[in-house]
Amino acid sequence: MLIEADARRFITEAIETEKDLSQIESKEKQRGRIVIDSPDYVAKRTKLIQILGKINSVANPEGMGRDDLSNDILLAAEGIFRRVSPN
Repeated sequence: MLIEADARRFITEAIETEKDLSQIESKEKQRGRIVIDSPDYVAKRTKLIQILGKINSVANPEGMGRDDLSNDILLAAEGIFRRVSPN
């Protein structure tokens, strides 16, 4: 039950952080800006990635969960995806 309570706390925080990200995305798109250039967006996205890592580590108590991945890895993966994507 303790693991479930910890995981639920992180999930609630992740949901709130994702809502904040969506609001920032909408505002920046309305202004005609690229969201990744917004410092607030980068900070919230980094926070969301950290929370998701925590959820992963709490949900995998046998040591299989990881919480050491960062926003830099996601940015690199997105860059590769854009280069290889036909669209």
